[in-house]
Parts: sequence; C-alpha cells; structure tokens
Amino acid sequence: MTQAFRITMVDGPPGTAGEFAVHSDRPTVIGRADDCHVQLPTLTIGRRHAALVWSTDQGTGEGHVRLRDLDSRTGTMLNGTRLARSAEIRIESGDLIGVGPFQFRLDGADNTQSPMHSIRLGEEDVSSGMLAEAILLEHPNALAADYLVHLLNATESMSHATDLASVADAAVRSLVAATSFSNVAFLLQGNTVDRIDALACAGRIQDSTGAVLVSRTMLRNARDRAYVYHRESKNAPILASESVLRMDIQEAACIPVKTGATFHGWLYLDRRGASSSTNIHEAVNFAAAIGHFVGLALSNVARMQLQERMDREQRELFSGTMRTLIEAIDAKDPYTRGHSDRVSRFAALLAERAGLGTPFVEQARLCGLVHDIGKIGVPEEILRKPTKLEVHEFAFIKQHPERGLSMLRDIPQLREILPGVLDHHERWDGQGYPNQSAGMDISSLGRVVGIADAFDAMTSSRLYRPARNTAAALDEIRGCAGTQFDPTLAEVFASISPEELEPIMSHRRPVMPATDALGT
Repeated sequence: MTQAFRITMVDGPPGTAGEFAVHSDRPTVIGRADDCHVQLPTLTIGRRHAALVWSTDQGTGEGHVRLRDLDSRTGTMLNGTRLARSAEIRIESGDLIGVGPFQFRLDGADNTQSPMHSIRLGEEDVSSGMLAEAILLEHPNALAADYLVHLLNATESMSHATDLASVADAAVRSLVAATSFSNVAFLLQGNTVDRIDALACAGRIQDSTGAVLVSRTMLRNARDRAYVYHRESKNAPILASESVLRMDIQEAACIPVKTGATFHGWLYLDRRGASSSTNIHEAVNFAAAIGHFVGLALSNVARMQLQERMDREQRELFSGTMRTLIEAIDAKDPYTRGHSDRVSRFAALLAERAGLGTPFVEQARLCGLVHDIGKIGVPEEILRKPTKLEVHEFAFIKQHPERGLSMLRDIPQLREILPGVLDHHERWDGQGYPNQSAGMDISSLGRVVGIADAFDAMTSSRLYRPARNTAAALDEIRGCAGTQFDPTLAEVFASISPEELEPIMSHRRPVMPATDALGT
C-alpha cells in the first residue's frame, strides 16, 4: 500500500498557507510558473525551483519521497542546509524544505509528534492584565561577565551535540542556570500548523498530565522578533492573553530561533508567582544570544545529518552496483550461482575467528563478493564447459584475477581490497597464479579469500562432479595447510564446526570424498 505524503507550509509571507499532496505518479513541482503544482508567485523563486519525486526502494519495495533542486539560482534548503545545485536526496516525514521565503514540512500518513508533549495553538481570549513589548536585542559582547561565562559553557556543550535534542537540552540547562526564570522550554512547530512540541523543558512547563503550559499568544507574536511580557510595562502595545493570568505568570519572554530564513522554533521562559528583581531585558538578551548559538548548532547538526544521508545513499548506490555486477557473474555460470555471496560470508567468518579486527572483517566480506568479477570477461562456453578444460582454456580462466583488478582499480571504495582480488588464487608454496607469489608475500586478504573460495568450490556441485561433504572439505583444507594455504589461517578455518558453516551453504548437495582443494 502506497503511503500518502503531503507538504504543509509552516512559514512564509503573511497571508500564505496551504497543504499540497505529493503525487506518486508525477513530480510535484514547486515554483512561480503557472504550471507548477505548488505555485509561489515570488521573484526570488525560480520558475521551476524544486520538485518532490516519488521513488521506490529496490530492496523493500516501499515508497519514499526525494527532494530535487531544479538548478535553482537561489537554492533549495533542507532542514536549514542548502542542497547542491541540481542535487537530489531522500527526505523523511518532519523534514523542513526551504524555497525562498517559504518553508514546508513533509508530512506522512504515519507522521507522529516530536518527543515530549504538545499543545494546540488556538486563539486565546485577550486580557488587559499584562502587556507585551517587542525588544531590541544587544550583541552578545554587551552581556555581563556572568552571562558570558554561561554563554561560553552553553556553546561548548552545543558544539559537541549531534542531534536536535542535545542542542535543546544544553540551551534549557544554561537558561535555567543563568537567569531567574525557572520555567524554560525549547519549542518546535508541531506536525500540524496549530500544534507545537516541547523538545526540552524545565520547571512548571508541564502539568501533572504532561500537557505543556505556555502562552500561545506569545508564540504567535514571536515568530520574527523577541517579545517580553511583564505586568509593569507601560509602553507595550500588545495585550496578553487570559492564560498568563490563569498561570500567574509575572514575567515571560519568547525568542525565535532562526538561521537565515529557516525558523527552527522558540526559546520560551517565564516566571510564575513571586516577582524578581532581575533585569528582564538583560536576561532576555542573554536568552537571545543562546538562541543565536542554538540556531548555529542546529544548522551544524542539519549539515551533519544531510551529509550522513548523502553518504548512506552513496553506500546504497555502491552496494547496488556491486550486487548488479555479482548477478552478472552468476548469470554467466548458473552452476555457481551464489558463489560470491558464500565466499564473502566464509571469508568474513574466517577473518573474525582469526582475530583480524572489525575493519579487516568488512574488507574480507567485500573482497569475497567481488573476487571473481574478472570472470565477466571469460567466455560462457569456457565457464560452463562440462568436461575438463584444455590448457589454453584454463589459461584464459587464470587471467580473471588481473582482469578483476583492472576493472575495480578506479573505484575508491575498493582500493583496500584490490590485493585480495589479485591474490586469491596464489598458493602458499608459490605454485598459484597469476604471479606465483608465496608465503607472506601473498596479501592477507588473498590468503583469507583463497581459503573461503576453495572451501565453497569443494562443497558446491559442478557439472563434472557433485559437491563434497563439509567434514571432508575441512579435512582437505587442513591437509593443504603449508602447501596451498596459509597454515595458521587454514587451521583456524578447519576448526570451525560444520554446524556453523552449513547454514551459509545454499543447500545440501550430493557428496563425494574430497581428493584435492579446488578453487575456480
């Protein structure tokens, strides 16, 4: 079943709003041209600025949405980070898409609330009991020394944060420690336009049911500038709501957290009950400085997460390409179908048991997958020949390690495993191919994959012989230690129980006694 996605406008010029479906049968284009599905008549936006494109995972068959920049001049933003021109990346529910002054959130049918609790941002009755004023914020270097120390500590914590929650927690802790405000929260726009979420909070922000209690009117006012509410104000033109009286709020402040055109949320502070002699404007200027660094930290987190997504996509693309190449090898010789996958798993198991370390285990796994890639250049009539190969035919087969090296040498992700591709048919006694390397002159990967390759060859059925039983093949590996195989690695592999090896094998095959260690 295809999941329904939509984008909801959460920020933009006054009077703009809306929800737009993301179509699975065609791109959803955003821009100012008349034929755009999301039309934004603003000159800072390209005629066809960006698009949301439906895609399906090859492995799972599940659908997802991808954001594509359409070579826009002013750029397309994802969670406050600008995409490269014409770039495309997978996006997820809750992601924020920036196009000029507009910001959209991707919502799915299964979209859930952010951590902690949420409240509705409905209209409130206005009372004259408390007044509000927008304030001008000072540069952080104008802060008092005590505040600067707290600011330094907060920025140090945020600089190490790797997710939104850690940034929010550092900001709230710093505000509680440095100011006389006991109720502090970092608030986010929720997954609908009339909700907010509290990502981190302290004090009496929540009631006994977990509901978040803040002045909703203040949040609506404080999208673009900081606001202060206090009972003593004589100049403030904005009347506060009834809720601040009901909660006995004496002073409150709300600071928008933004980086550029991207709105992240609010820092909210209030004091309830008794009043304080603390200079509220100094405290709010400190909170604004914290908010500035929160915005920078969130942008850094967004950039890291974007890079992680791009790296993951590159790995998935690489993995898919490797899988396609391996399937191409299997298609040439159906009698060895699955050989590369099994060799990969046997090689990783051997590397693990030999204590060669996690990085080497992964190298062995990858090398096992691609070790026979050079066979793509071997004619099928040779690979599928049901009888013994002629000398000139075997000479052709012996070229596949060097062909594989040549095919893979320009792929950066494979540089470390190239020695194993070249050496997996070398022998400990120097009688192998292609270079007749011997002993420790054979790469570690070549010695590991060579054993895995030989074992799978012996325990796999071929046109000219049935498979050999697991125990006999292990005996042969041990018997060839010091001649065909590295003696230490051969002993390690031979000590692995058949019960561990047999699940890796595709099926139980007809058996015959092992007479020699084969590797193809």
